[in-house]
Amino acid sequence: MLNARHYKLYEYLKDNYEEGKFISKQQICKDLNEFYKMREKETRYCRKLEEDVREINDDETLTKIIVSNKKGYKIGSKEEVQKYIKKRMLRDIKSINLTRKLARKYKLDKQFQIVFNSEKEIVETFME
Repeated sequence: MLNARHYKLYEYLKDNYEEGKFISKQQICKDLNEFYKMREKETRYCRKLEEDVREINDDETLTKIIVSNKKGYKIGSKEEVQKYIKKRMLRDIKSINLTRKLARKYKLDKQFQIVFNSEKEIVETFME
């Protein structure tokens, strides 16, 4: 469920839209400092900001899509959103493939494995 901070961020990104221009996390934190506080030695700006963008994109009532990259955030154009979705899908597919490989290794524990010259070895997946 969205709150006032989410709507303020959404409106801020809509009002400051310029084609091709991202708004940095630092700038958003400065401009919306009543919602996003920055601690002195914090290396990642406004951790709450990242969570809020995910919440906004996940919400069905707000129709605009927020795209992000290393430069910051913005409301995406059609081409930018297509590129953003493709990038996310590729990342997620890589993650699923890695999970599948890990599950396969997990299942091999304590099974015999035929190796070169017909020797048999027991697979040990875990440290005991």
